[in-house]
Amino acid sequence: MLDRFDFTMCNPPFYASSEEMVASAESKQRPPFSARTGSANEMVTPGGEVAFVARMIDESLMIRDECQWFTSMVGKLSSLSPLVKKLKKHNIENYAVTEFIQGSKTRRWGLAWSLDDMRPSIAVSRGTAALPKTLLPFPPEFIFEVSTL
Repeated sequence: MLDRFDFTMCNPPFYASSEEMVASAESKQRPPFSARTGSANEMVTPGGEVAFVARMIDESLMIRDECQWFTSMVGKLSSLSPLVKKLKKHNIENYAVTEFIQGSKTRRWGLAWSLDDMRPSIAVSRGTAALPKTLLPFPPEFIFEVSTL
């Protein structure tokens, strides 16, 4: 019997290079409130977070029966579009997107996907109204009104 995991959780390296990481910190209008504590090998990967999570999506197809949900935080809003496109390219329509708001300025996004049939509610799968509808999954719930004659 195979062990089966309920979910995986990932906080990927955000940057494609050390230079990108430094440029990101320098582009802030004010210095960050917290110091970056990750080392370069924790914060940098070839292709940045898009490539990292894209590899996760590819790997999820290989271990589809071993895990119910795959999740990752995404540090850049611009990363969501190529990742949602990758999910759809693989016919993965069972996914969820949400937004994490930390304080008044810091935002991150959560992306989750499953190769199983169990779908989360609209409140979970479309957990933010701040994103373009093209990034959000098709609503998994419908309300039907039945009239009785």
